Amino acid sequence: MSLLPFNFIVIAGLYMLVFGIFTLFFPPKFNNVYYGVITKWTSLNLDSWKDGQKIFAYSYLCIGLLFLTLGFFKVQLTAHGFIFVLLIIVLHKFSIFLVDKKLAAKYGDKV
Repeated sequence: MSLLPFNFIVIAGLYMLVFGIFTLFFPPKFNNVYYGVITKWTSLNLDSWKDGQKIFAYSYLCIGLLFLTLGFFKVQLTAHGFIFVLLIIVLHKFSIFLVDKKLAAKYGDKV
């Protein structure tokens, strides 16, 4: 039972930062099923799609910075790799939830 090395945390943080920057500067085309966040609100129109992708990119940048900070300060997660992967999945789902709620507040009256 080994602890997850902090190098993996740094690599995951870098990946999320690169993905967030890539999504911010090269947003996916409208209703792309392979790249981008698809929710009820992002599929509404082109403006909501662009806003949703921008919110998702910024949330991924924040998650990436969080993992980089944990890795560079050598914060040892006392959990196994499964818990770390579960944390990544939960934060990804939270980002999608955040996009959905922000767009519902902005475009909720246009449905």
